[in-house]
Amino acid sequence: YRFLLPCLFLCVMKCAVAQFEPTALSARSQGMGGASVALSDFPGTNVNPSSLGWTVRWHVAIDYRQLLALKGMSYKSIAFEIPTGEKGGAALYYTHFGDRAYNEQTLSAHYGIKVSKHVSVGVGLYYLHSGTDDGHYQSFNSATGSVGVLYCPNSKLSFGASVYNPFFVRRDATYRVPVQLNIGAAYRPLNPFVLTLEFEKNIYDPLRVRFGAEYRLFERLL
Repeated sequence: YRFLLPCLFLCVMKCAVAQFEPTALSARSQGMGGASVALSDFPGTNVNPSSLGWTVRWHVAIDYRQLLALKGMSYKSIAFEIPTGEKGGAALYYTHFGDRAYNEQTLSAHYGIKVSKHVSVGVGLYYLHSGTDDGHYQSFNSATGSVGVLYCPNSKLSFGASVYNPFFVRRDATYRVPVQLNIGAAYRPLNPFVLTLEFEKNIYDPLRVRFGAEYRLFERLL
């Protein structure tokens, strides 16, 4: 048993993310290793806005983490998802990383809509701020966007792709906001069981491969 906890930790841990990379914010997507670009519901929204085309009810997600027990590595986020009709939905996200000495903040709005029975598309707009709250260092503000598509040929398969910051926006005088591409698939061999696979590449990091699995014991608790 002494090896069990370290193994579980390695299976579920997720890298700390800075430099304004778009990440999945729900507990469900984090439990699936972040592989959510092909999920047709709330977990995939911040990475792939086209998942909003399948929105059927309101969602709220709140996240707080203090990575490595360091104050300067605290991460906070809140998100709202709202259905806007039979074929679409909208979402608002706010994230804060860091402390008063240095922090990165993102405010984003997303919209997705079904364009056919099996295909949805979406867009996201991001306002980015980096700097300090005490004014000791220069602060930077910028804006960028994302686009995504989701294809669900049947109830068992879905394929998703998204591009973040296709405009090559800079985050400050030296560095660019990462240009990031996510491509993935989700497979549901049984109704409560989901398998996901995702490939992620941005201009700063090597190719990341994410795997995820979920087994849902209950459809709803309340």
